[in-house]
Amino acid sequence: MTLEIDRIYCGDCLDLLPNIEPGTVDMVLTDPPYSSGGMFRGDRMQKPSAKYISSGIDWLEFEGDNMDQRVYQKWSVKWLKKARAATKQGGKIAIFTDWPTPDDN
Repeated sequence: MTLEIDRIYCGDCLDLLPNIEPGTVDMVLTDPPYSSGGMFRGDRMQKPSAKYISSGIDWLEFEGDNMDQRVYQKWSVKWLKKARAATKQGGKIAIFTDWPTPDDN
């Protein structure tokens, strides 16, 4: 995939990153699902809008926010390796995340 200058690419990173020539990206900016939103597995299994949004606004749901700790770690390693491969030496990877990590409660 030939990257355009100053363009934001939006999509599933596992679909996009393998198509990007290695070492060609200046910055990866990402806001992955946090897989949090509850102390217990049952809490985390709720739809993201039920866990995070209480404004009454109808928001679109998104997938991937109900992984346990082991699955979340494997998934993170998978996409971070691809992001690192796409990033130039000296490039930046910025990740928005939540302070609690998923656990197996």
